Amino acid sequence: MAGLTQTTQAALTAHMARIPGTQDEIYAPLYDSIVYPAAGSTQLNLFTLPIGQGATSAPGGAGAKTQNDTNLTNAGLLALGNQFYMTGIEIQYYPGNNPGFGATADAQLGRNWNDVYAFAKSGWLNFVIQNRTYILDGPMINFPSVTRLAGVAAVTSTLTAGAATAGEIDYASLAGMPYNLVPVFIESNQSFQLSLNWVAVVPTPSTVAARLFVRLRGRLIRAAQ
Repeated sequence: MAGLTQTTQAALTAHMARIPGTQDEIYAPLYDSIVYPAAGSTQLNLFTLPIGQGATSAPGGAGAKTQNDTNLTNAGLLALGNQFYMTGIEIQYYPGNNPGFGATADAQLGRNWNDVYAFAKSGWLNFVIQNRTYILDGPMINFPSVTRLAGVAAVTSTLTAGAATAGEIDYASLAGMPYNLVPVFIESNQSFQLSLNWVAVVPTPSTVAARLFVRLRGRLIRAAQ
């Protein structure tokens, strides 16, 4: 029986799972999330654990990371055929307390504001591509999100000494001008890493852990199929 013939380059080219020399481009920020411990931390690393690894940071969730946590499919790099044109960065910080609560002590009022403020006024962000630093800036308030919850707030209390009678709608977020970049082009299989750093731990005043997202704003450039 005759052996198999060698596949020619022309045959490989004719049956590629992409269109050679052609790319498509979509707006698709890269995002990752992590728990901010109630006790604080001196360093939190993001974009190191892709989908299927690590542990979800979703409240009440269990198991490894899913798209609820990140859209990274490789640890600290883009898959072959993907490139990223990065134009900005933002942090979304979500306190672990509900915005609306009641029947609590007056001393608990403003706890979400206190948690966000403690985080916002401290620390610095370091973003590295391969061996070169592209962002080294702080404190965290400099990286507001372009979206946030909007609404109104109210508080009520009978002002009875020692009684847990207060009720409040309490929400705060980072705000200000988006952190835009002179664009940075990250190529396929080019490693990158991002860390949030503090010289000393910054506990949450409410003593409840928070959840934070870091989003790299930009465009995903892919080999066309």
